[in-house]
Formats: sequence, C-alpha cells, structure tokens
Amino acid sequence: MATDYQPQPGDETIIYINRFSTDNYEQGKKLIIEEFSKALQSYDEVTITQFYSNPATLEVGAIQFFRDGSSSVEKWLNSQEREAILEQLIPLCSEPLIMHRVTLDVRTHGG
Repeated sequence: MATDYQPQPGDETIIYINRFSTDNYEQGKKLIIEEFSKALQSYDEVTITQFYSNPATLEVGAIQFFRDGSSSVEKWLNSQEREAILEQLIPLCSEPLIMHRVTLDVRTHGG
C-alpha cells in the first residue's frame, strides 16, 4: 500500500529484537527482512517498518510504526502471516524474541 505516512508522536510502535547464533545469522536476517516485508505488503493497514542488522552482536530487528493505533497493532500481532513467519524464525534464534510495544514520543530531523 503506497502512502505518504510519516510516524508522528503518539503513534504506536513495536521494536523487535532477534538474536541468532553465528550459524543462523544470515538465514535469520534474510527471513526477517524478506518474509516480513512480503507479509507487510499484503497487510491492509498503514505502517512503516525499518529493519536493522548488527553482525557484531548477531542481532537483526525491526521498528514498526502504526498510523491507526492499537486496533491496527492488534490486527498485525494476531495475523496469520506474522505467525507463519515466527514459526520459521523462532527455531533459528539463540534467545527468545524481544518485543517492546511503545508510543512514539518525539520525532526530530537533523540538518
């Protein structure tokens, strides 16, 4: 879904942190970035998701901003698409998935 949405203070945000063993890092990273991106393309709510990776800590994560509040978040957290990806992802992780559900407080731009 094309959108000009930009996260705003008050928007619900989810931060996901996944840690992998050296053997599973690249596979986990690919699964998170490619499969979550595909799932989000079919999701009919307006979101922005940014992915990050850190090979030094074997960490891959995502920061997901939801325009339409908690009902949109709940719909995503309970979606079959998300669950299917987690079923593939969890066995690859070296630690349990960390998920923080927060509210965006401030948005700033640099020079």
